[in-house]
Amino acid sequence: MTSKSPNYNGARVLTFAGRRSQDMARLIEKNGGKPLLAPVVREVPLENLPEIDTVLHALKSNNPIWLILLTGVGTKVLLERLENQLGREELLKVLSRISVLTRGPKPSHALRQWGWKEFLTVPEPNTWHELLEVLDAAAVPVKNSMAIVQEFGAPHPALVGALETRGAKVLSVPVYRWAMPDDIEPVKAAIEELIAGNVDVTLWTSASQIHNVFEIAETMNCAAQVQDALSKTLIGSIGPTTSAALREHNLEPSLEPEHPKMGHLIKACAAA
Repeated sequence: MTSKSPNYNGARVLTFAGRRSQDMARLIEKNGGKPLLAPVVREVPLENLPEIDTVLHALKSNNPIWLILLTGVGTKVLLERLENQLGREELLKVLSRISVLTRGPKPSHALRQWGWKEFLTVPEPNTWHELLEVLDAAAVPVKNSMAIVQEFGAPHPALVGALETRGAKVLSVPVYRWAMPDDIEPVKAAIEELIAGNVDVTLWTSASQIHNVFEIAETMNCAAQVQDALSKTLIGSIGPTTSAALREHNLEPSLEPEHPKMGHLIKACAAA
């Protein structure tokens, strides 16, 4: 897999990504690889948001508020629900009175598409550590404010704890959850290919993919075999959170690209 330009040279590249699996497949093929797709995660918007009334009450108050948006999908869902309650014009007025922070390019893009441009953005690698650094340096202190945190599929106790330590009152708002795919047979087939030694590279773009793969492997009574097989592949991880999840399963990422983006991950692994 060595070449002057990034090229997989026919290597078999397995990805468990869901929503952007076809985009990944095209990029893998463009870089000389043979993609194996096995989506293991799907995003399910919650039909009812129990916290929405609390969010609305907070937004209408005169108290200092930080709205912290962690994902593009979550930002879109939350804004749609708020707009349904308030209307577009009133919600824009509300946003003009509060501080808004996005964790990276996806929630930022969702905000701009929706029509709002006044917000701070967390720099790469877009983890909660950089998020806290932005808050600590912000003109509006997080202390004595309410921090409304849009969850990304699961609670984030470390972030919540850090915000509370800084004196914020935290309201976590789940807007969607991560779920298993409706059909897990492609994942089982990919696991069998992996154990058989028919995979050269594995690409991971979220922690939930790792947890779900091992959950399915447990039902197949082959989790130890999966861990061993993965350790023999080149493991590409899109960022610190994903890498931490890999290490929870005693797997060390072979590389983590400088920029936590899909295209960078695929090219970095092709060049390895």
